[in-house]
Amino acid sequence: METKKTYFVTGEDLKKKRTQFLRTRCAESQYFGMKNIASWLMLEREHNRPRDVEAWTRIIKQNADMVGSDVGEGSLPELLNSFGLRLDEVTLSQDELPSIGDFQGIRDFIDTTIGIFDEPFITDSGLFFISQDEKSVMRFEGSKNGGTYTAGILRSDVLMSALLSWKYGNGQHQALLAKHFLCSWLERRIKYVLDEAGKEFDVAIAATEDGAKIVPADRVVLSRLNQTFQMYEKDLFVKRKILQQSNLVRDNVLVEIALEVTRENILAAFKGRFNSFMGPVSLSVLEHWQKYFTVKMPSGKVEKWLWCHIGEDNFPEGGTTFKL
Repeated sequence: METKKTYFVTGEDLKKKRTQFLRTRCAESQYFGMKNIASWLMLEREHNRPRDVEAWTRIIKQNADMVGSDVGEGSLPELLNSFGLRLDEVTLSQDELPSIGDFQGIRDFIDTTIGIFDEPFITDSGLFFISQDEKSVMRFEGSKNGGTYTAGILRSDVLMSALLSWKYGNGQHQALLAKHFLCSWLERRIKYVLDEAGKEFDVAIAATEDGAKIVPADRVVLSRLNQTFQMYEKDLFVKRKILQQSNLVRDNVLVEIALEVTRENILAAFKGRFNSFMGPVSLSVLEHWQKYFTVKMPSGKVEKWLWCHIGEDNFPEGGTTFKL
């Protein structure tokens, strides 16, 4: 008899859960804020100017300086020089880009630095001056009445300047170069986020009905109404996930297993951790309940266990089963 499909997810159902999890990850605000980010990017590629500058700005701010954000080959000053928006290329009002500050003050500053820095690049947070040897970078924030100057540049600064070049650049060729640079960066970023999310899903042992959340664990214990139970390594659940129930409970009190992992020691360690009792441990409760534990093994290693009561369901085959 096969395990009830209502409790374990496999095959096409598991693939759908994985897809749902990846789409949910893309929709999270710390990443892209939309499930259909790949389709959105395809549409943006079709236009000479960005359609949704607000969305681009949010995505750049959230992702540019995070781990795994790849802006491509070349130093940041070199990339800014290739794809950024120079101040002399456009005429913008302070209302359009208030971060620039007072234009006359900026010009006065430029006049005092001739021979040291080239024409500045516009970002959303101020201006960047790159030295003529492209080794030094300085940010200017302020106006003729005062300002601050800081060294260093971030990936987000480069990408935001490229976005402004795509939006405002007078030269069509430069705008298209900036668009390609941004879209290629976002394509790589999407792939990185999806790859990382996929790894998380694959090593998880349980997933919710809607696929939005997963449960990571080191081991799984499955118990039945006849008080028999078996332990499984997490590797079994790469191609099979437990369907996480809404009644999942997290027990935050450390469970310690003495001496060695045996049936008797497990029962003794978990005694009193369930809702009702039948013998030394509660296995006489509603079918399909689940509880999440932090367990200290005899070796001293701390692990996460998911204990699931599957009623009269069969234990799954495969993987490493411990005889307890």
